[in-house]
Amino acid sequence: MSLQDVRRDDAEDLWRRFGAGDRAAFAALYRDHERDVYRYCQSLLHHEEDARDAAQGTWTAIFTAPHAARRDVPLRPWLFRVAHNAMRVQEQELLAPLLDYLRKKNGIRLLGPDDPVKRAPTVSIVLDRPAAHVAGMISRHNIGVGGGHFYGWRVLEAMGVNPLHGVLRMSFVHYTTPEEIQRLIAALDAEL
Repeated sequence: MSLQDVRRDDAEDLWRRFGAGDRAAFAALYRDHERDVYRYCQSLLHHEEDARDAAQGTWTAIFTAPHAARRDVPLRPWLFRVAHNAMRVQEQELLAPLLDYLRKKNGIRLLGPDDPVKRAPTVSIVLDRPAAHVAGMISRHNIGVGGGHFYGWRVLEAMGVNPLHGVLRMSFVHYTTPEEIQRLIAALDAEL
């Protein structure tokens, strides 16, 4: 048996113990895998502080729900899935107020689902005027959005969108703050 096999067996034993409620096993799992979870978050976020926050959120989620530990799945892939899901839930929570606002706004057409669970945190809307012009107006509010066809000329045509007008596109990630979303909504309200 190799050293790697011993470590894997130890990790799986800790994993089982933690899933059964052994909090000391959590401390050992954290000690042995904290760096791997951080590196995974860093590979997705490319920002040290955000990766630290995401990794801490991952470990907090794991610690507060030991019953959710999937012992039928290898440990490392499960840890990375928890990290990914934690970031995704945050994105969905941020997306909800923007979609609520857009759903009620007259004079725009939302492309894609209006359910935050069913979409990525990139939102495109169709306006009654060129989107690039509106993007410039919103930029005066220190909000970065894009306006144009985004190299999707034929897709826009297929959706009944004039590519010359394009779409207004808003994107964010899990570390966008709720205050930034409210600033975006205020800027949209002022300019649309």
